[in-house]
Amino acid sequence: MNNIPELRFPEFEGEWKKIKFEDCATIINGQVDPRKKPYSEMPNVGPGNIEKFTGKLKGYKLAKEENLISGKYLFTEEDIIYGKINPHFAKVAFPKFKGLCSADTYPIKANKSKLEPEFLFYFLLTDRFTKYTTSVSKRTGIPKVNREELSSFRLIVPVLSEQTKIANFFSLIDQKIEKQQEKVEGLEEWKKGLMQKIFNQEVRFKDDDGNEFPEWYSKQLNDIVTFLKGRNLSKADLSSGGIPCILYGELYTKYNESISEVISKTNADKELVYSEKDDVLIPSSGETPEDIACAATILKKGVALGGDINILRKKSDFNGVFLSYIINTSIKKEIIKVAQGASVVHVYSNSLKKIKVPFPSVKEQTKIANFLSNIGQKIEKEKEKLEGLKEIKKGLMQKMFV
Repeated sequence: MNNIPELRFPEFEGEWKKIKFEDCATIINGQVDPRKKPYSEMPNVGPGNIEKFTGKLKGYKLAKEENLISGKYLFTEEDIIYGKINPHFAKVAFPKFKGLCSADTYPIKANKSKLEPEFLFYFLLTDRFTKYTTSVSKRTGIPKVNREELSSFRLIVPVLSEQTKIANFFSLIDQKIEKQQEKVEGLEEWKKGLMQKIFNQEVRFKDDDGNEFPEWYSKQLNDIVTFLKGRNLSKADLSSGGIPCILYGELYTKYNESISEVISKTNADKELVYSEKDDVLIPSSGETPEDIACAATILKKGVALGGDINILRKKSDFNGVFLSYIINTSIKKEIIKVAQGASVVHVYSNSLKKIKVPFPSVKEQTKIANFLSNIGQKIEKEKEKLEGLKEIKKGLMQKMFV
């Protein structure tokens, strides 16, 4: 097999060369005390500050703000940070500033006569490198790559000028991804602010004739819904075909306030609980109170609802999507208060029944729900663009590296 990438800039030709990691890069050794100046004034970066698979750095603080007592590695503007724990997560960052990194990482300095630092950064994010580090880290305890395993890896690289062009190309893609990410986050913050104003009644809607709607009123959930429970479905029951179904964990990982398309299916031969249109679903179990303090309205009848789902079914007239929005905003804190448990958190229907919810008239509920849903749809379209850019980058990474 020739060491030539599937996709290449037209001005380059010839095979890429194999080179041992230790011959083209140095894994920096020697720790410093982060409590001493000038180290205490430097940014501190650990695996928790690096996104999985993307190379994106986020949320770091100065060393003095972290109350650090263990040794840290010093890195410079040209050094790459590689997370050596759980290497299958591909936690790699190129901060381009000077700072400290934790003992759970390796700071790596490229030999610039052989390797362009940014090319090395992108290479460390490739599937080939991640598969290698994952395979050598499979031992008892927490998976970890040691210096010897990293040093013995053989990179396949082009000449420096081609490395630079590849690095610059992926840097431009990352800039586009970053801008799209900022757009999505900006829209989400805007929506969040609008929701707070709407549900605090700082912003009111008018009817189609321009008249004021009636004042809001409060009711306990038990007055407007009947509580049921999903059952008999877990991840083991999912299949590629069959009837649509929803599991409790999907409510806080996959869905927003309204569910029009269901992503999972099951062929389970069990007695199941099925949705009615406009059922409001709240997970009854999760890892944190925030997980289960959320609601989604299923807009379809006949969807199988898994165990650990609280089902709120209408017994009076209201807009289900509105109820989901207000639960996820102003009622969220009330659900967090009644959540119980430590390692696994639960919320029971008896606790939910007593929660009071402010309601406008049904017509104003519908206006609010439609307004917020339209914004949500715009955000989803921008998220799809973001995911599309990420997929393009992923595909090009596979084709432009060997």
